[in-house]
Parts: sequence; structure tokens; C-alpha cells
Amino acid sequence: MTPTVTASHWGTTPRRSIEAECARRGERAVVAGCVNLLAGRVDDAELLRALGGPAATTVLHGQAEGVEGYWPRVWGARGLLCAWGDAAGTAVIRATADDAWRVREMVAKVVAKRRLGRAVPAMAALCDDPVPRVRRAAERALQMLVAPGARDGVGGRAGRQGGTAGRDGRAGRQGGTAGRRTADEYALPIDVESLYRRHVTEVDRQVLLAVTDRYHFPPRGRWFPA
Repeated sequence: MTPTVTASHWGTTPRRSIEAECARRGERAVVAGCVNLLAGRVDDAELLRALGGPAATTVLHGQAEGVEGYWPRVWGARGLLCAWGDAAGTAVIRATADDAWRVREMVAKVVAKRRLGRAVPAMAALCDDPVPRVRRAAERALQMLVAPGARDGVGGRAGRQGGTAGRDGRAGRQGGTAGRRTADEYALPIDVESLYRRHVTEVDRQVLLAVTDRYHFPPRGRWFPA
């Protein structure tokens, strides 16, 4: 059984409900509660109702697999689309291996929304997920993460370390192709070649290795030893 609740039945939308809960108890507390739900700890029925609406009552009454099922985890992940704290990143990445495809799909959406750069390897793995909806969500997340200017992705770190425009500009002068979309099947909006030719941190290197492995760009150069 799938709990389905429209805004008309709920009297509000999930976003407005979550925003109201943040106003009532504080965003940090809401994020902590979402992380607990994502980890399978259902110990706050009031928050579950705020996240899931009337459908949460169905789950709390033991239907739709009850609190041991996947819906609380889905709602916990969805809550992180509207409320966020960096401490939630680890739980989001861990949930990419959840047994329930709806959870995997939702956390991929969170990764895209929050530009969670360290989730690139997990998103690359989900691109081979057996569920098409999960694959599409992961592919979109990867596109967002490796796009120039991504907050916590490759572009985001560049911006914090030395200014996104400046570093992208150097890449353009060195490679002559800054902003070029790659020719692979997903048309990722990043010039991987220029990234090879500029200094990157160890974290950047790990991110790029994950991307190049998934999209078949052969690593080379001193930052990509054989």
C-alpha cells in the first residue's frame, strides 16, 4: 500500500508544512529529526506527521509496512530538501545504499539540491541502479555537482578557495575550452580536460576520479597517477 496525500487533502504542501515546523522548533532540530528518520529511527511522531502529512498517520497505525517500512525514511529525506545542515551530508550519502528505491531516489534529489560534492562517487554508483527513476535522479545530481559554480561540488570548492571566476578563467586560458559541454551521452556541463590542467586538492582529485571512471575519461597527469 502506498500512502498518497494531495495538497487538497492535507490542506497544505510538504514544503509549507516543513517550513512551519522549522519556524516552530528550529531548522536545526528539524534537520536532526530528518537524519534520525533517514537512519531508521522513528521516535518523533509529531515530526513524522509534519513531514508526511495525513499519510504519516496511516504509517503510525501500522499500515503501509508501518514505522519499520521505508516511508519514514523517504519523508526524512524529503524534509532535507526544505531544511538543511551540513551535518546531514553523511546520513544522505549513507542512504544512497538503502534497500528501498524510493529512498535512493529521494536522497539523490537531496544531493542535487544541496550540491553535496562528496556524494559524487555515490551518485556515479547509482547511475547503474536497476530502477530507472533512481538512475535519472542520480544522473541529474551528477550534472549539478560537476557543473561550474556547483556549491559543494568541483566548482563550489574552487569558488571558496580562490574565486570561481578566477579559477575557471585560468582553466579557460590554459585549455581554451572553458564552459564546453562534454560529448558523452549525458553531456555533462564541465570541461574535464581543463580540470586536468589545473591544480586540484586531494578531495577534487577523488571527485574527478569518480566522474572520469563513470564517464570514461581516461585520467592522466601528475594528479592522476597510473
